[in-house]
Amino acid sequence: MVVGELLVDIVQLVAIILVAAGLGFFTHELLHWSTGYVSGGSPRFTDRIYGVPSAVIFDTPTEMTDQQVKWVGGIVLLFPLLFAFFALSLTLSQVTNSHFLTAVFGFLIGGCAVSPSDMMAFVYPSAWKKFANGEPISLSDFGY
Repeated sequence: MVVGELLVDIVQLVAIILVAAGLGFFTHELLHWSTGYVSGGSPRFTDRIYGVPSAVIFDTPTEMTDQQVKWVGGIVLLFPLLFAFFALSLTLSQVTNSHFLTAVFGFLIGGCAVSPSDMMAFVYPSAWKKFANGEPISLSDFGY
């Protein structure tokens, strides 16, 4: 009977991780969308994976300032910071609810997927605006 209970626990934890990671991934894209919406970039969700948006495109990226583009790309860098804070706080806390910890872990892991496009927007906003507008980019756009 112990093996059956262990199997149930494993299935529960895997399900929690998958659902929480999906929510984290959706929140990642939602942060891009909401900051882009506030910045006037006319964002919309595209490319869905099992119904979860996996990308945000901007219809008017050139109307955003470089600082707004940095916010749109860099807002998701909160996830790695939150993950580091979560890992540090685990070492100092007495929380033993494994399902709760698994859900938080899965959510943060799902949100930590920072794409090259996210980093380009954060570091090279002018190049990202060209890229998001469908214009060709070259090394000169990155200062080379």
